[in-house]
Amino acid sequence: MEDKKDYINKLANECLKIIAIKKIKMSNIAFQMGLNLMDLYKLFVNYNEDLSYYLEILYLLQ
Repeated sequence: MEDKKDYINKLANECLKIIAIKKIKMSNIAFQMGLNLMDLYKLFVNYNEDLSYYLEILYLLQ
């Protein structure tokens, strides 16, 4: 179980790193994912067990 949390943490940090480097607005990502901006922020504050959110964000960032 700890390995999954570490993997999710690495995915979330990678997403945040790309967002910061490319200076992408979080509101644009939230819109493309069909999420409320606050729900997107919650994904990064309270790591979600569902990997698909983070994988979709990585896909959108490419």
